[in-house]
Amino acid sequence: MEFWFAIDEPVGVALGLLVVACLIFQRLWAWPLGAAYVLVTLPQLWQAQLYANLLLHLIGFLPLNLYGWYHWLFGGEQRDDLPVRRAPATALLTLAVLCVLGGLALGWSMASRDALDFLEAAAARAGLDIAIADAAFPYWDNAVLVASLAAMWLTARKHIENWMVWVVVNVVSVPLYYAQDLPWYALLYCVYIPMAVWGYVQWLRSMDERPSAAQKQRRGNAVVPPKRREDGPKKCGIGGQGQNRTADTWIFSPLLYQLSYLAEGRALYAKRRRVLRLDK
Repeated sequence: MEFWFAIDEPVGVALGLLVVACLIFQRLWAWPLGAAYVLVTLPQLWQAQLYANLLLHLIGFLPLNLYGWYHWLFGGEQRDDLPVRRAPATALLTLAVLCVLGGLALGWSMASRDALDFLEAAAARAGLDIAIADAAFPYWDNAVLVASLAAMWLTARKHIENWMVWVVVNVVSVPLYYAQDLPWYALLYCVYIPMAVWGYVQWLRSMDERPSAAQKQRRGNAVVPPKRREDGPKKCGIGGQGQNRTADTWIFSPLLYQLSYLAEGRALYAKRRRVLRLDK
């Protein structure tokens, strides 16, 4: 067990970097790797007494990873891959209000010893002998919790605004993890900040490159002009002038094609000679 506690922090850092890299390039591997990252991180958060972060990973990140995996595969208009898009203004406003209210309410509950005693009693009734120490930084911890849930939901829906929320979460998380003696995770969230900016730029390019639904509809409704119909092959300049031949003759036999023009040319020449004789 001590060996695992010694290695799970660097393992979690490596998995976290892989997850964000996959999200930047819109790879589906981000979601199963995200689930693995959650499971690796749980023991460290319990030891650091960051209970809100622990709940965030257990009941927030884990199910949202599964939801995001499914939604990226089948969330498109034709149940195909989901394009990057902007979130509606009403959705962003609702998330902002929920984050403020949720952070304050959860922070107050975690700061109260009564709430922690209630959790201990509930664990005892379930047959678990767990002593829960006082929460460290309950308000900041819960602010990260609710903002991370909002960012995760936006990511699963492929709304580009998720990266801006992640920047805020990462900036707050760096001192939070460092204060709780988790230097690897503090370093990880330092790296997350420029990666979130990079992710925003990459997703913005993806939005510019992919045609919108309105553009697709305009293309679908566009009238394609019919091909110009040709009456036949070009006229022959040697013999048989003014006469056309079908392509079938040329395909059937090149020699027959040339002989037919030659025969008609001679016939026309003979006809002209007869006309000239009559004129005389």
